[in-house]
Amino acid sequence: MDFTTVFLVKFVDQFQNIYSFYDVASFLLKVATPYKQIFSQEVESLLVETATGQIEILPNHEDILTQLSLGLGEIKISESDIRSILIDNGLIKVYQNVVEVTAISCQIIEANKNSLVTYEEDFHKRLTKMQTIITNALKNQAYFTSSQEHIYSFEAEKLAKFELLKELTKGY
Repeated sequence: MDFTTVFLVKFVDQFQNIYSFYDVASFLLKVATPYKQIFSQEVESLLVETATGQIEILPNHEDILTQLSLGLGEIKISESDIRSILIDNGLIKVYQNVVEVTAISCQIIEANKNSLVTYEEDFHKRLTKMQTIITNALKNQAYFTSSQEHIYSFEAEKLAKFELLKELTKGY
C-alpha cells in the first residue's frame, strides 16, 4: 500500500471512532440515597432541579458535579417510558456517559402522562400547604436573637422539607 492509501485508511478509522462516540443514544443513570440504590439503568435523558435552575442531561454530556435542590424531575428511559423523580437535595455527578445522583431522599414515580398531570397538581397543592407550614414555623421562631433565629429557622425549614417529602410520596 502506498502512503495515500495508508493515510486514508487511518483517517477513516479515526473518523468512525469519533462518530461512534457521538452516536450514543443513552447513558447509565444511577440514583441512590444513603440507605439504598433506587435506580440503575440506561436512559435517554434526565431533567433535574439544581441549586441554579433546571438542567437536562443527555448522552455525552460534559462532565459536571453540582448540587441538587428539592424538586420534581423527569427520567426518559424511552419515548414510551417516561418517569418522574422527586429529589430532596443532593449531588449529581456526570462523567464518561455515567450519571450518578446521590440524594438525601428520592422517590421515582412510574406513571402515565394523565396520572402524572394529576400527580403534579396534587404535588403543587401539597407544596403550597408545606410552604404555609414553613412560614408558620419561621414565625414561631422569630422571638430568638438574630443568630439563634437563623439556626432555628434553618432547622425548621429542614423539618418542613422532610414533612413535605412524606406528604408528596403518600400513596405513590
